[in-house]
This record gives sequence, structure tokens and C-alpha cells, in this order.
Amino acid sequence: MYTKTTVDITPGKGKVKKFILNGVKCGYETKEWKKVQTYLEKLGRLISKDFLKYDYTIRSENNFPTAAGLASSASGFAALAKALLKVLAQEHSWAEEILRDERRLSVIARLGSGSASRSVGDGAKLWRRGWDKEKFNPLWDSYAETIACAPKNLILAYVLIRSERKKISSREGMKRSVQTSPFYWYWVEMEEREIRKDVSLLRRGVWEKMFPRIIQHSNALHAICRSTYPPIEYLTDAAAELMDKVHRFIGEYGNVVAYTFDAGPNAVVFILKDVLEEAEREFLKDFNYILTAPR
Repeated sequence: MYTKTTVDITPGKGKVKKFILNGVKCGYETKEWKKVQTYLEKLGRLISKDFLKYDYTIRSENNFPTAAGLASSASGFAALAKALLKVLAQEHSWAEEILRDERRLSVIARLGSGSASRSVGDGAKLWRRGWDKEKFNPLWDSYAETIACAPKNLILAYVLIRSERKKISSREGMKRSVQTSPFYWYWVEMEEREIRKDVSLLRRGVWEKMFPRIIQHSNALHAICRSTYPPIEYLTDAAAELMDKVHRFIGEYGNVVAYTFDAGPNAVVFILKDVLEEAEREFLKDFNYILTAPR
């Protein structure tokens, strides 16, 4: 699963002349074009005015559903950040320096999509929120860092339950939850409290303890969505069926699998390689899925 993005530049004033997403030209009135144009303006304002010396033709395509809860925005802006810096690096040395610095590259991607901060390199990432504005530069203080190499004994199954575009984007959904969910800040405090243990278990590869926590974190997110007003329901009946089948599998084999849902109906299922054959036979076969190994 990947995003492929190409960028061509001509002397100009920081405008997106053409943006083609998955083979379809996005007009100036579309939210997709506006997001990319806003991103370029932000880079020109916060990173370097050199971004505003060119006009851009951008082509981007995903080999997986877009805006369906499978992190296409994160993947897309990570690819766009790299492509922009690579093309500017031909004339500007500062761009090449950022490309060699994963922390700063993470920040550049984050300015397009927060989750993109974690998508610019390999391994497991921890995204530092960077809220201490007095001690640090608030721009560069929020970044993702690699905390563990990709485990060799793990397989990820991307379960495609619904490929249509979500009615409510992740960004809009989170904004609504912050404003209206009575449990939002309790949830934030819980996640802040638990993250250290998560990182420790991840680094040590203690999956029998980590997998139940992955499921609980996912369920907590969607509990916040349901407590939002008006309620947000990303999960479908098919998603509930997958969750039930995973829990039945756990009941028979132990904590060797886990599911997680982002802001969408599609799931990522963590599976230990030792039970991959059994997982495919006993519950994955009922769904459309893609297998991959974490990088």
C-alpha cells in the first residue's frame, strides 16, 4: 500500500497550476486542490519563501481507497512533502538538508496532515505533540520519531470493508469531538497515561500484552466518536462482525491477533506469523483483505 507522487515546477508565485489525484483533475473549487494550495502557502510562510517562487503541477495516486479510513491523507502528504523537497533540492541546499533529517522531514509532512508525521520513514513511530511553547519552538517541537524497528514476526492485514469516501473526515470528526464529547479530555488523559507502557511493550515485542491494549485503544476512540454530538459512527455491521470473529479467535488461540480501526470502517488486523494460516482460514476469508509486513 503506497502513494506515488510526482511534482513538476516552473517559475511562479507558489500556485498549484494542476493537481491530479488518482487520475482525476481536481479543479480550483475542490477541497482537495484547496488543501494542497493551503499546504504550499503554509510551507512558504513557515519554512522558506523559496516555496513561493514556483508554480506546481502535482500528480498523486494511491493503490488503495482514498478517504476511507486507511490513512490515505497521511500517506499522500508524506509523499508530497518528500517530492516537493526533492524537486526544490535541485536548486536549494536547505531542502536537501531537511530530506536527510527525518525529524525535520516529519515536521514538514505534519504541516499537511498530522498523521503524515509518522509516514516518512520506516519502523514504529511515536508522535510527540509538542505543546510546550515556552521552552521549545512550537513549529519544530511536534514531530514523530522512530522508537522501534519493524518486528519480524508480525503481519498486518488491511481489511477493506467499505471503500467509499467517508461522510465525515478525520479532521472534521476530531474537531467535533473536541467541541462536544463530554469524555474527550478524560480520553486524552488516559492515552497520555498509558503511552509509556505501550512503548515499552512495543520495544520488547510483548504482543500477548500489547494486543489487548491495541484493541482497547481502538474501542476508546470510537466510544468518543459515539459520545460526540451529533454522534459519529464510522463502524458498520461488517466491522462489528470482524470484531466479533477476532474475539472468538482470541478465545481459542490467545492474544495472537488484534484489530484497530482508524476514523473509518476499515480495519488493520495485527497477526503473529505463527497463526496467519489459521487466521486466514477462520475469519479473514470472509472479508476482502491485503496482507503486508510492517516496514
